[in-house]
Amino acid sequence: MATQMKVKSRKSIAHHLFAADPDGKHFDQEDDLQHRIAAKAYELYEQRGREPGREAEDWLEAERIVKAENERGERKCV
Repeated sequence: MATQMKVKSRKSIAHHLFAADPDGKHFDQEDDLQHRIAAKAYELYEQRGREPGREAEDWLEAERIVKAENERGERKCV
């Protein structure tokens, strides 16, 4: 359950990150990775109609997608 609580709080991270630094200019490399994962997770959440309860799935899928993009050198701008 602790993991679920932690991931649920990440759902709102994308919103807060965009509000704090919409251009992403002030994040270091690790923060940039987390920012990109959060943005992708939020994108997945929106694509499925903002249905609550699947935040962990969205986050894990977003990690997989972003890490695969990194490995292929396909860094996507958020």
